[in-house]
Amino acid sequence: MTSRAFTIYQLANLVTRELPRVIDERDSKFVIISDILSMFNDPSIDAREAGRVIEAIKGSLRQLKKRGDVFVLVTLTAKTPYDHLITDSADLLLNLTPANSKVAAMLLRHPSKPNLQLGEEILRPVLHQRYRRYG
Repeated sequence: MTSRAFTIYQLANLVTRELPRVIDERDSKFVIISDILSMFNDPSIDAREAGRVIEAIKGSLRQLKKRGDVFVLVTLTAKTPYDHLITDSADLLLNLTPANSKVAAMLLRHPSKPNLQLGEEILRPVLHQRYRRYG
C-alpha cells in the first residue's frame, strides 16, 4: 500500500492515525516512510509548530517500535533544521552515500555498539566482478 502526504499535517495524520490502523488491518511487518522531513524545509512553517508536529510523528513511531511486530524504516534525504528530532531516537542510523555507481554505508549508531566510532564504515563499495559460469 502506498500513500502520500502533501502537507505536514497530512503526514502527521497518516503516521499517527492511519498507519497503525493499516498495519493492523493488513498485518504489515515492514513500513517505509521515505524522506519524512522533506516538507519541513518550507520557510513559511513556524519552527515551534514544526517541532510540535514532528513530536507527534515521533510519538507514533515510538508506539510502533514498542509493538515489536513491525519494522519501520525512515529515510531522510534533504537536510532540514529538524533532522536531529528524528535521528536522536533512532536505534540504527546509517549514512548512505553514492560513490561511482556504488553505495557506501557508514554506521553512525547501532544498538549493540554503544561505543561506536562516529562514521565507522560498514559496507565498502564493491567492485563489479565478472562471474564465471560453471557447467
